[in-house]
Amino acid sequence: MRAAVDAYSWLHKGAYSCALELHTGNHYWVKQNRDAPYVNYCIHRAKMLKFFGVEPVIVFDGDRLPAKASEEGTRRQRREEAKQKGRERLEQGNREGATFMFTQSLDISPRMALELIVALKREGIEFVVAPYEADAQIAHLARQSRENGGVDVVFTEDSDLVAYGCERVCFKLDKFGACKEVLLEDVLMNKTAAAMTTTTTTLRHETVSYTHLRAHETEADLVCRLLLE
Repeated sequence: MRAAVDAYSWLHKGAYSCALELHTGNHYWVKQNRDAPYVNYCIHRAKMLKFFGVEPVIVFDGDRLPAKASEEGTRRQRREEAKQKGRERLEQGNREGATFMFTQSLDISPRMALELIVALKREGIEFVVAPYEADAQIAHLARQSRENGGVDVVFTEDSDLVAYGCERVCFKLDKFGACKEVLLEDVLMNKTAAAMTTTTTTLRHETVSYTHLRAHETEADLVCRLLLE
């Protein structure tokens, strides 16, 4: 089994653990000649997928879309506002509050992405840099056969990939291999369940626990609206 992974979603989650250090310039991992925490986060999860028999393909964003320039500007402004609040709380001695605001202002830089690429090359893990946004590249891979480099499942934190037509999308992958899965078939057929259920899925003779969301759950509700509007 092959799986496409949104690289920046993993980098963001990995950077939460060192948001304060990133904003204060305390890059202790550089002094210790170690990989950054956000790189370790990504590599750990990629190796975990390989352990369960899933071959990861890490997909990076490429250039910015000109059509989204206005939206990018709005996001940049929100990040700056959060960063300023973080500085203010840090000056007040509120490290916990500052850290929270710094996580809200995180922006994955090209250099951070390059650090991960270097580590992926070192570990022999496949990666792709998309022309523009990773979502479209991942959706393309999901439509291809495995012989043509396609993938069977995608991992992300963005429900847009269901709207892109990816048949099997997994969210919130944790360090034990558990995640939430949305099946496009269930969304299109408006299947519902009394509650979220946990099942076991076999991936090349290894078992991984998945929590299956149906159309009435949070992510699927959003996707249904996107697909039906």
